[in-house]
Amino acid sequence: MTKRDTITNTGHILANRPIETRGPTAFKHHIPRASNQYGVDAALIEAVIQVESGFNPNAVSKKGATGLMRLMSATASQYAVRDRFDPRQNINAGVQHLRHLIDRFDGEIILILAAYNAGAGAVEKHRGVPPYPETKRYISKVLNMHTHYRKLRYGS
Repeated sequence: MTKRDTITNTGHILANRPIETRGPTAFKHHIPRASNQYGVDAALIEAVIQVESGFNPNAVSKKGATGLMRLMSATASQYAVRDRFDPRQNINAGVQHLRHLIDRFDGEIILILAAYNAGAGAVEKHRGVPPYPETKRYISKVLNMHTHYRKLRYGS
C-alpha cells in the first residue's frame, strides 16, 4: 500500500461534503457580546474558534471536545453549559475559560493558548509550553489567525 500525499482523484470523496461558508459573521451577535462581557479580544476569540472548529458548531474532536470552541465535558460543566453544540452557550463558556486562563497566566498569550489546548495543569507541570508537537502547532495557528482577524477587525 502506498501513501497518498495529494488529493488527486478525490472528487468522489468530496462531492457530497457540504461547503462550509460559516465564519465570524454567522455568530456576529455571540462573539462581541462575550468579548465585552469577559474582556477578551474578539479577534482572539475568532482565532480560537477558527483553529478549533473552523466555525463549525457541530465539530467534535478525537478526544470528545465539542462545538465551536471545542469544549470538553468538564470545562462545559464548570461554566454551566447545558448544550455544548449551542453556539451561544459554547462561545460564552469558551470565552469565560479564556478569561480564566488570561488571569491565571498573567495575560501571557503563549501560555494561555498552550493551556487552552493542553490544559493548565500541563503548562504548570512543564513550567511553560508543554513539549507536545500538537500544542506548538496549535499556538502558531491561533497566533497567525489572531493577526489575520485583528487586521480584518481593526486594520492592525
